[in-house]
Amino acid sequence: MSTRRRDSFLVLNVPAGHSQLPSGDLWCGNNTFVDFKGQSFNTIQQFVQQTIEEKRTEVRDMAGTTLSGLLQCQFFPLDQGLQSRLQTLSQTRLSRTRGEPASTELVRRHAGVLGLSALVLSSPYGVPHWMPQVLMELSDHLNDPQPIEMTVKKTLSEFRRTHHDNWQQHRQRFTDDQLLVLTNLLVSPCYYA
Repeated sequence: MSTRRRDSFLVLNVPAGHSQLPSGDLWCGNNTFVDFKGQSFNTIQQFVQQTIEEKRTEVRDMAGTTLSGLLQCQFFPLDQGLQSRLQTLSQTRLSRTRGEPASTELVRRHAGVLGLSALVLSSPYGVPHWMPQVLMELSDHLNDPQPIEMTVKKTLSEFRRTHHDNWQQHRQRFTDDQLLVLTNLLVSPCYYA
């Protein structure tokens, strides 16, 4: 990723692809204290949003990880527009052709689920006001085709691992119905029951 200054704005020359995402995350972390103008934030956010809808699964996965890291370090804020865009993507209908979902629709739906997962993973030891609803939306995708199902399982597993220690405090942020759904998802049924 190369950078250059032009008219007091930072311009990013970023070729799309998997190899640029980890360095983009590192670049943003190393330049946290640089006084960027609004265009730089928008450029980075647009790049991550474009790559999260990439055809290749490994690129989408890396874009989700990068988005989570950028939100966690508050490089750009989680606004209602980003959250609603990810929710809309995750609700993409999967039409079936010859018994399998259409690939473009599956990619868009997986991009939305990856984005919602990034939101959850961006708050590893806390439960912001928006998280219970996002977790419920993710739970609706548990029976989706691969790779969506695996993304949801990994996210729920990581949520359980990071929130286990203070669960008595965190559980107060959820309604009774949400707690029941989470308990069914996170606690394995007893093998001998």
